[in-house]
Amino acid sequence: IILPDGGALDCIIRNVSDSGCLIKIENAGALPDRISVRIDLDKAARPVEIIWRSTTLAGAMFIREPS
Repeated sequence: IILPDGGALDCIIRNVSDSGCLIKIENAGALPDRISVRIDLDKAARPVEIIWRSTTLAGAMFIREPS
């Protein structure tokens, strides 16, 4: 996870689809509404919007860049 201030957090990314992913992280409730995730280290980070949270999980929707 890459935070808006440039900081980074380790997490586990699961259930990746064309529209979003599931993030497993301690204290998921403290995540800001918009972050970026890097799913593959050799690819660019993708911006996401957190659409739901629980204690250790967050559902994220990929933000589509205008073409």
